[in-house]
Amino acid sequence: MSGEVRVTLEGDQGDISADALHAALGSTVQLVKDAGAAVGATAGRWTIQDLSVGSASFAIANPAAPGVPTLIAVGLDALRSSSSIPPHWTQRMVRRARDLGRLIGSGGVQGVLVNLPDTEPMKIDGTVTAHADAALETKEVSLGAVTGLVDVWRERHGRQIGLTLNTGETLTATYGAELADRIRDEALGRHIEARGEIRRNASGQRVSLVIDSFNVLPSNVPMSIDELAGLYADLAHAGMTSREVLEHRE
Repeated sequence: MSGEVRVTLEGDQGDISADALHAALGSTVQLVKDAGAAVGATAGRWTIQDLSVGSASFAIANPAAPGVPTLIAVGLDALRSSSSIPPHWTQRMVRRARDLGRLIGSGGVQGVLVNLPDTEPMKIDGTVTAHADAALETKEVSLGAVTGLVDVWRERHGRQIGLTLNTGETLTATYGAELADRIRDEALGRHIEARGEIRRNASGQRVSLVIDSFNVLPSNVPMSIDELAGLYADLAHAGMTSREVLEHRE
């Protein structure tokens, strides 16, 4: 099926554990859902297209999310060559790719392969896993400000919001109890300028923020043509068509 994502856990028949297969399926489903959100393809549902043993292999697909395999292929290729968060990937997508790679050596898993349409099988090996770790690790802390949309909010295990910046990057931000009421009442679903400690990885990418203060911006925050074009430029260079980007946006 077009748009299919197949993951194979290489190993001897009868030796791969059910826990390893469960973990691989969970990581893959989260990865494709987050990729769908990144390209605006949130309709439809991901269904099992194939499940087989020998090596343990499963395939999932969603006809309403045609751009997802392209985004995943581009990101995995980027993680093989660089310890940076791939364009249009979230940190959680990087974690899920890393989690797949970490299955190697446990539960009978000898290797992990990802098959995507029109690409050679891609190994998630120690190189990809090490680069993913480095992309998520803080190497530099500085004071600064960011501007973005508050589109995630959690307070069950610590106070945390997710920001989608005007450049298309995503950023996790934490805040103290003194800001909790304002975050809930003023910031959720709004564009804000947040100031505080910005943490960057070895590639200089912003990976997290500790908020000291913030301002809510007007609803009609302007965005330049260059910024708007930049949101999709990398996907276009990788072969994603405008039809794939726009067809299933909601």
